[in-house]
Amino acid sequence: MPTEDRVIIFNYDEVYTALRIHSITQKVKIPSEGRIQAITFPDTNTKDSSVSLKLKKDDGEIDTLEFTLDFFARALVFFCQGNNIPVPRAGTKEIVHKDDTIVLHIKLS
Repeated sequence: MPTEDRVIIFNYDEVYTALRIHSITQKVKIPSEGRIQAITFPDTNTKDSSVSLKLKKDDGEIDTLEFTLDFFARALVFFCQGNNIPVPRAGTKEIVHKDDTIVLHIKLS
């Protein structure tokens, strides 16, 4: 039986926008204005694991931000929904960091 995989690729600017918008809607501290320089994922993949971001703020300072993997993933999914990019509810979702992009890989069976 055929299976379907879907891949959605985000650049760092899109990730920043997704996190900023999701922070506003969830009423948590909003990231400063700036650009993501690096993203570090945890070795373990639990929803409470922390994703670290190095953010170069507009004033030149470097900030380290921490988000749970669950918050990070939801931000990406809501960003897709807000931009009319279909994300199926079903399927296994995996987030992969590749070069300067974040890949949301959805495996449908």
